[in-house]
Amino acid sequence: GISRPLLFAMAWAVFEWGKSNGFLGYPWGLLAYSWNDVAPAIQIAESTGVYGLGFALAWLSASAGELFAPRPGLPVPRERKPFPLFMPRAAETGPGSCALGHLAVSAVLFMGVLGYGFVARERPRPTERHVDTVMVQQNIDAWDSADGEIVSLAASIRLARAAIESSGTRPDLILFSETTLKRDWDEAGAFYRRYPKEDPLVPFIQESGAWLFTGAPEILDRENWEATNSVILVDPSGRKTRSYAKMHPVPFAEAIPFWEYPAFREFMQRTVGLQSGWVMGAERVIFELPTKSAGTVRFAGPICFEDAFAYLCREFVLDGAEILVNLTNDSWSRTESAEIQHFVAARFRSVETRRTLVRATNGGVSAIVLPDGRVTAMLPLFEEAAAMVRIPVYTAEWTPYLQYGDWFPAALACFLALAALILFMEDMGKRRPAHERP
Repeated sequence: GISRPLLFAMAWAVFEWGKSNGFLGYPWGLLAYSWNDVAPAIQIAESTGVYGLGFALAWLSASAGELFAPRPGLPVPRERKPFPLFMPRAAETGPGSCALGHLAVSAVLFMGVLGYGFVARERPRPTERHVDTVMVQQNIDAWDSADGEIVSLAASIRLARAAIESSGTRPDLILFSETTLKRDWDEAGAFYRRYPKEDPLVPFIQESGAWLFTGAPEILDRENWEATNSVILVDPSGRKTRSYAKMHPVPFAEAIPFWEYPAFREFMQRTVGLQSGWVMGAERVIFELPTKSAGTVRFAGPICFEDAFAYLCREFVLDGAEILVNLTNDSWSRTESAEIQHFVAARFRSVETRRTLVRATNGGVSAIVLPDGRVTAMLPLFEEAAAMVRIPVYTAEWTPYLQYGDWFPAALACFLALAALILFMEDMGKRRPAHERP
């Protein structure tokens, strides 16, 4: 009926919410992403999450579409013209005026979203502290070949050293991308003291005086090929202080359902050829980084596409993270579009939490996203590069999204469920014989 543009927008937002959560969740291609560069529009995410902007866009689009749809109750011409101007006209109080009403209301709502964004974006956000960081993008996939790790690690060290020397600043932190290391640090400490031969990793860390945050596996059971896809924090002496294992792996690529059952595991290994996946992490971790001028800074390290999951990044901030540091390996895609799609999804996390997001990748997009969604220090895609950057620390704002999470799509889902129940009961009442109706 006349409410279908609004109901469509509600259903669309709930659908996007549903497909973005859970083990099979994949928050790609959300409607709001198409407006990620419109700074005032994305500010609503601090209150409703990304789904609020998607709802507004869906309602506006559906309302506009109603103007071009056949009018209910009117004959559809055999040779349909492309515009309703050439179709039979309804009465001014009929469905046509309702479509115009929906368009007007949805347009006002969208203007309200933009107005909210202009105000929210101009809110003062003074920099409290900063972390001097070397962000490295080596543009090499460590899994490409048997010696890919050494080639990737040597390039990372070379780029980091050049960035430090050119800046003349001693960094607090050095960032290498996900999977830069292919060996468990606890087992391969002696190896990294000697390799790469031209500039070994541990001596480089000790010389720089900085902490290293990098991707590395952690072996749980070598005999059964059980390991986690992790990020580790190494202190200036070369000692691993803490690690975080990826909790939301890519389904069927990094984590295989029912892998814990021997019969299924043997089937996958012998028939399909998959020897193992990653073991899922079980605990969120907050890293503590001592710095030269900012004291101890607490940060979280969502791995790869985990920075696209709003619920997980929200939980990290609730745990005390002051910065979100994402290490990613997207070089396998070989396409700029895939790199940008991932970055666009991650960009909304800064606005939702009003925390700085840092992305250090091996191919792109390596950048800093400020709490209002602005992007700084972006490195070129698919080029080796490194930069000494200052990561600003903001903790003053506590957004509605941090407090209440995905309340907006949850409320829409409850409303739709209630509406469906009422319609079902009404339909059942109409089906009853007349003498049984109240």
